Amino acid sequence: MSDFQTNNHGGGYQGGYNRGGGGGYNKGGYGGGYNKGGYNKGGGGNWNRGGNNGGGFKRNNWQDRNDPSSPTNSPNATPRKLTALDNRKLWISAPHPTAEGVTSTLHWDYYKNNISIVVYTNDPADRVSEKNQGILRAGFDAPTMFILLNSITNIANGENGEKMKFVNRSHYRLDGTRSDEPIVATEVKVGKDNEGRVWISVEAPGMTKIQFFFGVSKYHSIVNGEGKTLTDAEVSKIAAMGYVNLLTRLLTNILGDNYESVDFKADEKKTTEATQTEQPKPAASVDTDSDMGF
Repeated sequence: MSDFQTNNHGGGYQGGYNRGGGGGYNKGGYGGGYNKGGYNKGGGGNWNRGGNNGGGFKRNNWQDRNDPSSPTNSPNATPRKLTALDNRKLWISAPHPTAEGVTSTLHWDYYKNNISIVVYTNDPADRVSEKNQGILRAGFDAPTMFILLNSITNIANGENGEKMKFVNRSHYRLDGTRSDEPIVATEVKVGKDNEGRVWISVEAPGMTKIQFFFGVSKYHSIVNGEGKTLTDAEVSKIAAMGYVNLLTRLLTNILGDNYESVDFKADEKKTTEATQTEQPKPAASVDTDSDMGF
């Protein structure tokens, strides 16, 4: 079988739950592709996530404070509730291309009517600042996300070597500094390699490029009517299309069930007030076009 797979921890969680009187709980570490410290949820609803291959991050009120470009980094962000996207079986994992023994993961996230693709590289070399420790977040509004999902299907049905990218702009750089004009924050790329395997990646300037291939976990294999195990390319094609079908259904329900009325002017005002002491820096050379290439 292929050396790529979606992250599937068939054995369940290691450790247990200890519920305290205040309603919080302590969850033990997960088994699987990489080591993650336990979650600690206090009575106030804040999460602290422990070490992740030598360095973790904190979530305050479910906000990823290490990613300034994240919509959840808004000063008036509120605690989000769990959705089906928090299912670990939806993660896609890949060996880090340069950090030996490190597994990187790709996640999907929902916040205030938007969908994000989040990559944790888990490589200490990717910690560009105290505010970003190897985390890439590519945010999409709902229409653009569904365009992306449709593009994955087109790639899966296309020829080997096909690829495309979605360029995402933000006022914030990875190190947390702010630009007056929108700059290229991330690029989401999808493609089919020369062997016919379908992949997706989230990239940003200065961060390691990691391709996540669609496939099945080590707990499954697919056999055709002649009794032959499908090739990596055959598995990847149907896995990508199945993944898109699943995400399309999940996102449709999540977006419909969790719609929020958002006051964008109020959000912008609070964000400005929170950053008014910081002197904005000029936009980078990538403010109108991407220079990351393929």
